[in-house]
Amino acid sequence: PVPMATELVDLAKCLSELAPFGQGFPAADIRVTFQPVNAAVKLMSRKEEAGELEKGVEPDPADYKHVKITTGHGLDLLWWNKADQYQTLMDAALVTATITLSTNQFMGNIRPQAIVSSLEIHSGPSVQNS
Repeated sequence: PVPMATELVDLAKCLSELAPFGQGFPAADIRVTFQPVNAAVKLMSRKEEAGELEKGVEPDPADYKHVKITTGHGLDLLWWNKADQYQTLMDAALVTATITLSTNQFMGNIRPQAIVSSLEIHSGPSVQNS
C-alpha cells in the first residue's frame, strides 16, 4: 500500500540524499498502482490558443497540456504533456505509474510530488477496494 504523504516526504528526502545516480547505480524504480476513480484527476496549463474557459462549459482535454493526479494518500503525480490521455486515464479501472519521487514546498507546506515517466493501463475486470 502507498504510505501517507508524510512518509512519502521522508522517502523522497532519503532518495535525494543518495543521489547522484549514474551508470551501474540507477535511481530507484518506483511504481504506484491506483484506481483513477479514487483519485483527484485535473487538467493543467491551458494552451494559449484555447482562449479563456467559459463559465459552465466542460473543459476539453485538447485545450490543456498536462495532467495532475492526487492519490487518496496525498501523493501528487504530474504527467507532463499528456492531457491527450486524460479520457483514457479516466476510463481506466486500474493504472500503474512509474515515477520519480520528490517533494514540493508551497507556503511552508512540504508535500510529496512525483513526475510520471510512464503509465500502464491495466486491462481486465474492475478491481474493487484497492
